[in-house]
Amino acid sequence: MARRRTGAVNRERGFILVMVLWAIIVLSLMAAGFAAMTRAKIRTTAGHAELAAAEALADAGVNLALLSLMGSKAALPASPRFAADGETRLCVFDGGARLAIRIEDEAGKVDLNAAGEPALVALFVALGTGPETARSYAQRILDYRDGDREPRADGAEEAAYLAVGRLKPKNAPFDTVEELEQVLGLPAEIARGARSYLTVTSRLNGIDPEKAADLLKSAAGPGLPRVRSEARAFAIHALARMPSGVQYATMAVAEFPELRGRNYVIRQWHHSEAWQVPEFEETDAAELPPC
Repeated sequence: MARRRTGAVNRERGFILVMVLWAIIVLSLMAAGFAAMTRAKIRTTAGHAELAAAEALADAGVNLALLSLMGSKAALPASPRFAADGETRLCVFDGGARLAIRIEDEAGKVDLNAAGEPALVALFVALGTGPETARSYAQRILDYRDGDREPRADGAEEAAYLAVGRLKPKNAPFDTVEELEQVLGLPAEIARGARSYLTVTSRLNGIDPEKAADLLKSAAGPGLPRVRSEARAFAIHALARMPSGVQYATMAVAEFPELRGRNYVIRQWHHSEAWQVPEFEETDAAELPPC
């Protein structure tokens, strides 16, 4: 009888020992999981902090560009720090963060609201579209922005939009170049490809070839008249890169209503896609000027 009681006690002790070991294993796994989750949250928080810092530096880059533009509008004797010539210029912050700034004169782009049919056709032909298709795209843009409901021969007005379940055309000027994707019959890839050559702020039916990209320089002619920039509106691109490699890009459009005034109006300000800046890799930080 004593032996049976001893065996039962031993079995109970063995069972308890197994349960304790399982509890230790479960608690260890929970602790490891909690530690991993904590590390992940720390990394995520650090990543958000890096991105927020990069955003702040990119926004600072836009303001630096605006100060440079204001100086050039005031005809200061010193050369502007960031010229509006479409070239990318670099500088470095304390701590090693780098900044790339590019300013483009909007007079080098086709104005979606001011351009006539020939100018729009010239743009799309330069982008590789056939003349007939380019004419259809141009007329659809004109129908989208004009105030009437009468479609052009190759255009599209309200009835065509409603027939395919689309919202009615705006029948008013474009507010941004991104609205181009709302034009019926204009493929999204064509609209996206045209964006960098378009503006809504130059107010010119033509381009200044000295301010234009190479593609538009070759397209300038009878269809796309050559005009002179009034230095009215500028697109500013700023790209900040942290030492960790985290990047943030900001794009803004500033308009100077008075041709010789320093006051400006911000027409756009938003996050944009980062562009390639080989100099970030090729140039040592010690060789860059301070921001």
